[in-house]
Amino acid sequence: MAVDAEARLVRITTTVRLKGWRGRVYFWPVRLVHPIVVRAMLRSAQRRLASAPA
Repeated sequence: MAVDAEARLVRITTTVRLKGWRGRVYFWPVRLVHPIVVRAMLRSAQRRLASAPA
């Protein structure tokens, strides 16, 4: 995770190691849902930080 406060940018990187065919089978549906989950987590964090007292 990297934050650039001046540009108001948050960058998140996920690394995945697929071990064998079971890992590939498991990750196939996960990779479709993962971006949705990450965006939801970022929105939640944004709301919490915006409402936190300074």
